[in-house]
Amino acid sequence: MNIDGKAWRTIWLEADGGLGSYAIGVIDQTLLPHQFTTRTLRSCAEAADAISTMVVRGAPLIGVTGAYGLMLALQADPGDTSLAAAFEQLNATRPTAINLRWALERVRAKVQPLAPAERAEAAKAEAAAIADEDVAMCEAIGNHGLAIFQQLVAARWSGWQLVGPDDHQRRWRAAEPQGAVLDFGALRQWLADEAIAAGVRLLLGWQARSCQTSCQDSCQKSGASTVETSLLGPGGQRRCLRSAWVVDASGESRSLLGKPPQQSLVSGVGVECLLAVNDDQWRPWSDQLSFFLGSSWVQQGYGWIFPMAPGQLKLGVCRLLDPGCKQPALAAELQRLIQRTELSGALVLDRHGGRI
Repeated sequence: MNIDGKAWRTIWLEADGGLGSYAIGVIDQTLLPHQFTTRTLRSCAEAADAISTMVVRGAPLIGVTGAYGLMLALQADPGDTSLAAAFEQLNATRPTAINLRWALERVRAKVQPLAPAERAEAAKAEAAAIADEDVAMCEAIGNHGLAIFQQLVAARWSGWQLVGPDDHQRRWRAAEPQGAVLDFGALRQWLADEAIAAGVRLLLGWQARSCQTSCQDSCQKSGASTVETSLLGPGGQRRCLRSAWVVDASGESRSLLGKPPQQSLVSGVGVECLLAVNDDQWRPWSDQLSFFLGSSWVQQGYGWIFPMAPGQLKLGVCRLLDPGCKQPALAAELQRLIQRTELSGALVLDRHGGRI
């Protein structure tokens, strides 16, 4: 990461008083994001404490910290007893952490056959190799994701515009783009293409009406069960499919993990449309996110306009649902926003919405 123009990793080696010994430096993540502070770890015990107290976080970093922790232990005592004790001490900090145990086992396997005098240096080299490999993997993931992300970006924005009651406005703008608006149509198409390439049969316009687990005679021996899903097609046709598993992507009505009490959830509703506009209509809203606040725009809610590709704008409204208050139809609020922003007559390319 770059901090004040300087490139940082989350862990690094530091010289520790000469004589060929090293300490490790880390960023204290318990203080982020409000404070950037580094810490120096000089012993296996300090490395173990950094893992258990979450000074270092994230599976790859925890693994590398454990690997360097073995180096610190072997600098102090390269014997077999010290190696075994350090391994157990570090592994006990996060016994379910896969990367930690993997890194500890890798360093142990590297140094165990060596003479004691060679172990600390070999542990240092192996820990550094693990760190470099993780950095390379993260970079590869980022580059792969960037290529996908670039296909899905509809527009980039450099500023915010807040429009309040009586059209009072507040603006903020940066010299460079600060974020992106995604084209969710392109995202859905990419997901569909990836699924089809993986052998998925994609049924567009079909709805899952019910789903239940069953076990036929053929699965009694193996213990495997199948899922029977009742489907309703776009023309009213019905089908029943059997599969190994089902992904529930039915929206807000699906079961939530943990199933919180219904009264603990805040409910809202929103609607959004994609408009085709001319250059004069598109230009005032390009390069910025615009939000419309206050009941004169949307009662108990807010509206927005986001830039999309040239000649396209995404416009929407949403609000909390309040059974104790009379609320006008959301479609009427959307139409009013379109009229007040002088976008009447624009062609609606897509419209979607629902409960939140």
